[in-house]
Amino acid sequence: MSEKNKIALLQPIFILLLVVIIYILFFIQRNVFMTMGEITPRIAGHRLVFDVDYGDTNGIYRFSISDFLTKDTIWDVRLCYYYDNAFLYGEVPRDFQTFNGLTHSAEQVYPQKQTPPTKLLNGRIYKTYSRWQYDQWFTPCISSTVQYFVIETDVVIILSYEDAMAYVKKSVACPN
Repeated sequence: MSEKNKIALLQPIFILLLVVIIYILFFIQRNVFMTMGEITPRIAGHRLVFDVDYGDTNGIYRFSISDFLTKDTIWDVRLCYYYDNAFLYGEVPRDFQTFNGLTHSAEQVYPQKQTPPTKLLNGRIYKTYSRWQYDQWFTPCISSTVQYFVIETDVVIILSYEDAMAYVKKSVACPN
């Protein structure tokens, strides 16, 4: 077999190998450097707004707020792959487009449907829990994030867990 024939025979193998290497590197890069979404609360016009940064996710699957001290759920919404820039506290998003173009509506789980959640109080610490849908290696996956915040007048302060604990110790009288 001549050198020219050997090269012609090996060329498709090299091309296939190159495609496989590029494909693997793409998925390794996506999985290693993937960023989870983030929801940031803020006050706008005396309303609590949650700004959404999706990172590398396909949308928010679920979102809830609970009181940090009592652990009581205040608002729980099944967001059905919500994919918009923001949503308002107490307003269940309707007829929104998901990341793949489908139209969905969210569903309030708590309090009961059509019942507005209680007003969030200044000086209280709240915990948000959000579940995100993303794809990894051709598989749909779900991950969650937790965040703590306190409302002071018309400002939302984001807290780490340690800061939330310190805030509680500072603001609540603890018996010895």
